[in-house]
Amino acid sequence: MTKKQEFKSRIDTIQTKELATNRVEFDVEIKGKEEVINKKGELITKWNVNNMMFEYSNEYKLSETKRKLVELMELATVINVDDVKMNRIDIATDSHIDFVDNAKMIQLLHKCLVAKIKSGKTWSNEDDNDFNYSNFRFVNRDWNIEFYDKNKESEGNSLYNTRFEVRHLRVKAQEFEYHIERTIQLWQGALNNLEVVEKIQVQKLCELWDKEVAECPKMKFTTFVDRNHKRFLTMNIMKEVYKYVGLKGAFSGWLRDYRRTHIMEFATKGQLDKMVKEIVKSLKSYKKS
Repeated sequence: MTKKQEFKSRIDTIQTKELATNRVEFDVEIKGKEEVINKKGELITKWNVNNMMFEYSNEYKLSETKRKLVELMELATVINVDDVKMNRIDIATDSHIDFVDNAKMIQLLHKCLVAKIKSGKTWSNEDDNDFNYSNFRFVNRDWNIEFYDKNKESEGNSLYNTRFEVRHLRVKAQEFEYHIERTIQLWQGALNNLEVVEKIQVQKLCELWDKEVAECPKMKFTTFVDRNHKRFLTMNIMKEVYKYVGLKGAFSGWLRDYRRTHIMEFATKGQLDKMVKEIVKSLKSYKKS
């Protein structure tokens, strides 16, 4: 892979809980650690070993993650490491690909990844200045899955442009490898959901078409596409909505004419498959390192 296409994975943030009495000193100021005491008297700590001691690490090795976590706990005056229990782990994959230029592909990949996860909320944010997407996020009780413009979030200080982050919440298992493998399995099943995602998106767009035509009976399909071009993630989605609208003539001809005066790109299954394979490869590499 070229640098532009490179994917690198690692654990980003780990959250733990323990009794406050498990520290020699409470609230030791250390870069890479945030903590509060909850109503049960437990000390809830977020550890970021990649942002430790005012230095942002470019190391992507599990062995280093483990070593630095132990070092952080020692600096935080933890008495018994075995009494510190992990309840959240964030596993991130970073990439040099540009978030804005690949927004459709990233959005579609996000939808595929979360499609079969039950009872959650999905949303995205647009920048008020340039109207470009800055993130795609899904949250429920057990997962917080966010793909976002890391370059924008870090104000240009990140090593990579885009981050694909899978946050495991309310975890019980304490082994890092278990959660990395769980993340790998989630990614490996993503493309199995593509057809379902396309059907859902077609249904939403057809319902939106009906609503907008009811408000403006003379609405042209070209105008509708202009307004909602970001939602036409694949050619299959646009083709099915075109059929629903009932326009005469072949879809291929309409699209060819539309592209003469408009830019319209689609994400493809081949692109998604390639990206998923590279993300899985990077996760496996990290797990073994």
